[in-house]
Amino acid sequence: EFRRVLFRSNEIKYSVDYLLADELVNSLKEISVDELARDKSGIKTKVLKNAGYETLADVFSSSVMQIASIYGISQDKAYTIKRKWKVMLKN
Repeated sequence: EFRRVLFRSNEIKYSVDYLLADELVNSLKEISVDELARDKSGIKTKVLKNAGYETLADVFSSSVMQIASIYGISQDKAYTIKRKWKVMLKN
């Protein structure tokens, strides 16, 4: 009985996490990568757009290494880009 309750609890948690992640991605699809440059921090959104990154969902679904592989974006800047969208969501 305990195992079954524990399994159901884990199953519910997984389902909730999945729904929240899906909602997050849908929200990020509505925000342009141009928002990353709003504070004049030097993020080259034109470079991101030329590489096919149009929304924050594109940034969210990419690794730091994928972003850093874009010509004109260093690994440090890629880390900054990945951190920025998280900060933007909190505001």
